Amino acid sequence: MKRNFSNIMAITFTIFVIAIFFAINTAIPFFSDDADCAFLNGKQINNVGDIVSTLRFDYYNINGRILCNIAALVSILQGETFFNIANTFFFILAIILLYKTGTKQGEQFKPLTLVITIIGLLILSTGIDSLYYWASGSTNYLWALVFNMAFILLIRTYGPHTISKTRLAVLSLAAFVLALNNEMFVCPIAASLSIYCIINKRKINFTAMIIAIAYILGATVVFCAPGNFGRESQYTIGLGYATRIVKMMYCLRITYILGIVMAVLVVKKKHWLVDFIMNNAILFIMLALSTVIPFMAASTGRSLYAIEISALIILLRLVNSAILEKKTESIYVATLSVVFGIFYISVCHDSFIKWGIVKKTLDEYYSSATNTVMIDDYQSKNGLVEYYTVNIDNIFMPHDKSNQYALEKLRRKNIKVNSENADDSLLIKILPENVYNKAIVNADKFFTEANRIKGLGFHHAPSLVYSVMKYDSLKLDSIDKGYMYALYSLSFCKDIKVKVNYMEHDLGFERAAFYVDTKYGRYILLNRKFKRYPFLKLEEISLNNTLHAKKIEVSGL
Repeated sequence: MKRNFSNIMAITFTIFVIAIFFAINTAIPFFSDDADCAFLNGKQINNVGDIVSTLRFDYYNINGRILCNIAALVSILQGETFFNIANTFFFILAIILLYKTGTKQGEQFKPLTLVITIIGLLILSTGIDSLYYWASGSTNYLWALVFNMAFILLIRTYGPHTISKTRLAVLSLAAFVLALNNEMFVCPIAASLSIYCIINKRKINFTAMIIAIAYILGATVVFCAPGNFGRESQYTIGLGYATRIVKMMYCLRITYILGIVMAVLVVKKKHWLVDFIMNNAILFIMLALSTVIPFMAASTGRSLYAIEISALIILLRLVNSAILEKKTESIYVATLSVVFGIFYISVCHDSFIKWGIVKKTLDEYYSSATNTVMIDDYQSKNGLVEYYTVNIDNIFMPHDKSNQYALEKLRRKNIKVNSENADDSLLIKILPENVYNKAIVNADKFFTEANRIKGLGFHHAPSLVYSVMKYDSLKLDSIDKGYMYALYSLSFCKDIKVKVNYMEHDLGFERAAFYVDTKYGRYILLNRKFKRYPFLKLEEISLNNTLHAKKIEVSGL
């Protein structure tokens, strides 16, 4: 009876999560890179010829994720309803394939493993970019996960057996095609397979060897895309090796959970853990190799997705190996399902509110003569819900997104667009209501010494999402050219100073500072992203005399 309760609870939880996932999908429109995908050189993509041209452009200028790029283009051309249904289907596939990868073949259903699979999968989609809910994001990560887990299932199922030449040829072609996705997945998997095949060349079955080689060839096509190396050089400017490691460590989640679990096992069941590591060596190799590309590219956030998925698979296998009493398992399944179910409802609720604000703001921007739009400053009441729902700043402030909105505004005015870049004067500027009311309408009470940040002249209050200063064209021009820096001290050691130089690339991409015109005058707003770091206390925001080559400088050690 307890076993049936766990099974029913896990299946009910799964259906519930899938329904909420679909609901959130319907609330979130195409955005971000989706607009870039829909156009090439200012021309809308409409047919197969356009898709081929776009794939060629992407391969040489952006990345080699051929399968992901095809999936994104088809989804965008077919429309949001098609994508919402297809994306939910791939979410279901991701759950099934991750569960199968985290369990042994042929064993009985493990409800706790299923529940943790779903929670782990959803933990990896932050609200910063709503990764699973827009076409370019989901096809490059969630769908890419499905492609790679499908390959792992394929090689686990057929690899140990001798099969006909025809079937082997078909499976090898499938392996090659499945490898044409995200390099952050395929490169670690291909490298792990290569190491495994070399070490076990006398033991490995011929079928498995050929399928593995086909996948490795596909991964090579992805890795060798010229666009990969252009992007890598773009993100490494001014970042040393230590800084890259710190950036990566700051964004990991499931990897830390795995580390804690393994640390406990070292103390409690050391010999068992050693056997477990040896039996799952290829997964640990894959986890280690997954760190290479994010480290070399100096990128964080969703670029760490493959690391986290590798950690999740290992964690699932650890959970699956645990021997629990039926009553204990039922308690775990019920508790996790109820707690996470309530949390996911909250995420859905706030997602609808925030995306409603986004739609309203864009509608006003498209229909207005001005580019400054007053925006609702809604914030989630729970910090964790805020983290897993969209950051509205991140929808409007990055240059690539605001550029697409400007191009769309021109198209709605029936102005012919022949470029992928709009004039900066057309970019949307959002003015949060709380900033307007507290800092601009009541400027006399806001611009006080108590709210002043040393340096340039920015003022800030804890409730505001932006720092504000009165307009100064020379200072704004210096910020835009990359002279601005922020100086911090460690919260637990004031003598150690951390200086963050905001280079031209950073500021151009995120639009750190911009001015707004109001009936009370012109003001400069500074994005809050450029002030807050854990364990660091802001002391000064000012300007360097010269441009600096290093992004982060530490003194007082």
